[in-house]
Amino acid sequence: MPVQAISDWVDELRKRANDRGIRFTAETDGRIFHFVLGEDPGIIGKVRTSEGQSREFRDDQGVEYIWHRYNREQEQAESDDPRRVVNITLDVWDTGRYDLDQDHFLFLTEEMVTAGTYSKGDQKIRVLGSGEYDGPLARHVDDWDAVFSYAVNDSIDDQAESSRSEDSENWYRVGARYYDSTDPERDEFQSWIKGPLESGIGNSAGIRVVEAKTGPQKGEVTAVVIVSSELDDPDGFNRWDDEFDLNNGLIHYWGDAKRSGSESDEPIDEDEFPGNQQLRAVHRLNTTDQRTRYPPILVFRRPESGVVEFNGLCVIEQVELDEFEDNGVPTPNYLYHLGVLDVEEVPLSWIHQRTETGSDALAPDVWHQWVESGEVTPGMRYGEASVTPEPVDDTTIAGPSDTTDTAGRISTGEQTQVRISQEFRNETHDTYGECILTEISDPRLLQVAHILGRADHPEIAEDIGNVVLLTHTHHAAFDADLWTFDANGRLWVSPEFESNDPWLQNTLTLREGAQIPALKDSPVRTEFIQERNSQLDWWPVDD
Repeated sequence: MPVQAISDWVDELRKRANDRGIRFTAETDGRIFHFVLGEDPGIIGKVRTSEGQSREFRDDQGVEYIWHRYNREQEQAESDDPRRVVNITLDVWDTGRYDLDQDHFLFLTEEMVTAGTYSKGDQKIRVLGSGEYDGPLARHVDDWDAVFSYAVNDSIDDQAESSRSEDSENWYRVGARYYDSTDPERDEFQSWIKGPLESGIGNSAGIRVVEAKTGPQKGEVTAVVIVSSELDDPDGFNRWDDEFDLNNGLIHYWGDAKRSGSESDEPIDEDEFPGNQQLRAVHRLNTTDQRTRYPPILVFRRPESGVVEFNGLCVIEQVELDEFEDNGVPTPNYLYHLGVLDVEEVPLSWIHQRTETGSDALAPDVWHQWVESGEVTPGMRYGEASVTPEPVDDTTIAGPSDTTDTAGRISTGEQTQVRISQEFRNETHDTYGECILTEISDPRLLQVAHILGRADHPEIAEDIGNVVLLTHTHHAAFDADLWTFDANGRLWVSPEFESNDPWLQNTLTLREGAQIPALKDSPVRTEFIQERNSQLDWWPVDD
């Protein structure tokens, strides 16, 4: 059922349509479209809301935006339905009501909603003040006449310029999702990266490279593109899973050493795999005299078929050789610890220019800082600044929820992000010194793990009684509710968690019921761990 503000506006549209003698029909499935206006063929409309109280606001720039994906409208425009599709965006303080005297609406024609590209930002509507907006989509504000004229097939001069012109700038923004399609008109991945270059990254899995074919860097790798797929084993817990921790500016990515069916009983050499060869060669360039040749690493996740999500501009901080028992057969692989640099947007023009000319003139400032130092210092790492919670949009490429339309904001693929400060991270490391389950103490391999999630409990995100220190693998298992501990510091494992990995067996499953010294004497508050455990499907356990 539509939210009240949408119902209010649609009721007003019905009244005005009746006064004008124009046919009006309310759509029966109000979760997707809300009205049909006119006939032969008329228009079909979707109403979205943008709440001023929760809208994306860049306080440092004084900029406020309304930003929707218009995915449903674009799908409708591509269908065989002869009706033209339109969007109505309500600018309201909250979705409780739509007040004709205080609130405002923007009317977008089919030409407007199909011309823009959300991922490039040209679907932004800048909010200048009450009822005042800027941008190519802000042409019709509170314009009832335009709505009815368009409904009866009159032209209102709304041919929007396509955002996919060859001269337009393409860039990737952290958390945004992009289409990966074989259709060049739709694709926002391979074709964007290739751009004016002679060759692109191809369609290989996992680790791909951009290579200069001409110019001063001919034959060299000028950029690396990593794609981590979430489609292989969506339900199981696999130690080979890559770990993404953007709040801490860290990504832990496994190399491409894979065991195929034909070699299931044969030893494999992790150094023979092309992806590992490429990444280790890149890592060796992190020296004072070679760092200017170091290629930027763009990391993506594939949350669903045909879609990639950008997760940041990265460099390799450490390479670790590990071994996993796969059905009793040793399977070695490299684990790459990537530092995510503190930049929200990466222009593809930089990648193209450095490939063609060797110049980093268009690189973000933080890239130049890293090339100078070779280290990801606290001020250069993404996510380390302490900020207040920011609401984010629905994480699917389909955009806002069908049941509640909200102001369009960048998707993150996670819950609402609440970042913790470097000072608190340091305090946690000082308190524990090492992982509470292992003797690992290298800060680069450890993460601050919250007992009660910081997205749901931002008020205790920096409470030392709500955190422990874990390796990234144990942290992932903890967040997946595969293990926990009680107020007495005893470790408990989910009955559904089984692992053939000796390391996980020795640190988790074989220690079930044992009292962990680091937990027994930890500052974890009893009420926090009890609340967490009460939410577990498999709790309480039998002692």
